[in-house]
Amino acid sequence: QLAAFMPADTSMRAIAAAFLLTTLAGQTEAFHFQTTARPQLMLSKSAPSALRTVSTSSSLPPGQLSLLRCPRHAQLALLEGAQASQPLEKAGIWAAWFAYLALVLFSEGSIAPGASALHTEPETISEAISLSLNFWFVLPTIAPQVAPVLSPSLEAVFNVIVSWSALFFGFAVDESEYEFGPVGMLPFLVGGLFLTNVFYLPMLAMRAPREPTAEAPPLTSIQAVGESRAFAMVLGLLPLLALCWFEFGRADLGGTFVERMQELVQLVQTDRLAF
Repeated sequence: QLAAFMPADTSMRAIAAAFLLTTLAGQTEAFHFQTTARPQLMLSKSAPSALRTVSTSSSLPPGQLSLLRCPRHAQLALLEGAQASQPLEKAGIWAAWFAYLALVLFSEGSIAPGASALHTEPETISEAISLSLNFWFVLPTIAPQVAPVLSPSLEAVFNVIVSWSALFFGFAVDESEYEFGPVGMLPFLVGGLFLTNVFYLPMLAMRAPREPTAEAPPLTSIQAVGESRAFAMVLGLLPLLALCWFEFGRADLGGTFVERMQELVQLVQTDRLAF
């Protein structure tokens, strides 16, 4: 099925198929495939180099792909050409980061409403603390009498964004294959819960492949949580809970769904934190 979307040239088809298999089967150690009755590419443990082209074979139907075991470092070898463009990609990520900071945090009187981070108002700080105290609606549910009272639409959006940021802990396992500077990946993931792209974009820009090893290291506790299905299920349910809170939360404040949506739009247009 993949062969139908690949270029006609044999070598390009081989590279394209190898890249797709490496990407889609990220934890598969390697692969073996052939294209329409042409030279097949095989990666084997006995091969002195990462890649080796072997004789023509027609044992597989045209375009059929099959997975076999080969050294994991063969995947990195296939991506050497892509790594050559890393400096340009990193420059693009850093440029996006500076643009994000300039627009979202430090701009004055431009697209972003309200005061910049350099002139943060006490009300903004209080609002951020109150949203954090009401994180995942725990305090408003179990102790509503002491929970800060905020717009339910703003609380709902805030919790969706935090849940989205928490999903990136699912990529913590990447630290076994990539380096993320001297501090590691965890500070970026934690910082992303509070300031999203302020930490996420530098994490991408600082990522660099590690030297390949014969065996993958054991998962750390953070990586095990990120790989857990329960973790993904909980984070998947939270946006649904936020949607319910958006509609039904703080009923004493009143407002229909449409009215609360209009209130949220107004907040985004006037409040830097909501923006």
